[in-house]
Amino acid sequence: SVMTFDEFEENISIKLLFPNGKIRTQDILFSIISLEDQGTFGSVYRVKPHGLEGYSTSESLMAMKVLSLRNRGINRELKVLKKLNHSNIVRLIGYTKDENNLKLFFPLCYGNLYYILQHKPFNQEEAECIILQVLSALNYLHSNSICHRDIKPKNILLTDSKSHAIQICDFGSALILNDSTLE
Repeated sequence: SVMTFDEFEENISIKLLFPNGKIRTQDILFSIISLEDQGTFGSVYRVKPHGLEGYSTSESLMAMKVLSLRNRGINRELKVLKKLNHSNIVRLIGYTKDENNLKLFFPLCYGNLYYILQHKPFNQEEAECIILQVLSALNYLHSNSICHRDIKPKNILLTDSKSHAIQICDFGSALILNDSTLE
């Protein structure tokens, strides 16, 4: 059964990531609007931030991925995401950790490829456009010694309903090659 929220609110102190590499901690009130996805990894919620000052973002809504700290390799996902900067890879806006969970904040995307293909197949031109973007993202990852290891339609997001711009998400299985701290 899907949970519903009557404007459930939570005040969260998050570490915001800036394009220049700087990190600033800010207290932000989030309204949790809906549960978007739930899996063995954790849950993804649609959230609305209030009072996100001094941070240029066009997002009035975000995705909040909540991961249990009991999961193996949870710090690896955060470490990988902090390294990445590519138009076809989901952008980490910020994160926070408490005693139980790691919460990751991303721009809200339209939907994943698996869901979209259930409703409307792509023509050849659309499929080529998407595949080229996936290959561009994989080329970027591999040139940075990162192996995603879980590329599938559910981990490819369409950024909006009008374009065919995609972003790869879910780096929970990713490996940074030649990194002894991530064994």
